[in-house]
Amino acid sequence: MIGPRVVVNGTLIAGANNNITNGAILHGSIFVGDQCRISDYCDVASSAIGNRCIIGHGAEMAGVLFDKVYLYHYCEMSGVFGSATDIGAATVCGTLRFDDADTAIQVEGRYEVPPNGANATYMGDYCRTGVNAIIMPGRRIGSYSVVGPGVILYDDVPSKTMIMAKQELITKPWGPERYGW
Repeated sequence: MIGPRVVVNGTLIAGANNNITNGAILHGSIFVGDQCRISDYCDVASSAIGNRCIIGHGAEMAGVLFDKVYLYHYCEMSGVFGSATDIGAATVCGTLRFDDADTAIQVEGRYEVPPNGANATYMGDYCRTGVNAIIMPGRRIGSYSVVGPGVILYDDVPSKTMIMAKQELITKPWGPERYGW
């Protein structure tokens, strides 16, 4: 089903029992598996989307989603995301480095710069991110791993690893006298 306010600018090839509704914006070449929901003013650019995926509520996506990936609540994702991956609200994948360079990755002890997708995120199967996780360009996250809420991820994450932020808080007195209320 393609519902009201949906915009398709490009090629859309969709499998069976999909719901593409409520203002979804699709542009470029989009390939969608079966039983997906793409809705609620999300923005999908040139992507391959597996079966039973959900992309909604302002999520932005470009790349590859394997089966059962969940993107929701204003996240911005670019790269390859493994099966059964759950992306937390407002997770962002950086794609442009501050120095404008491409990210070199280590392959069998040597560094290489891929000709395409060097700054994309590569995430294995069964991963999760917490609210407001920020993944810097070109990071690789192994299967069964978690990037916790508020983490700014600068390094690759091995499989079966959880990365959590540790925050120091300062508590001080505060009241209306600061502004003359």
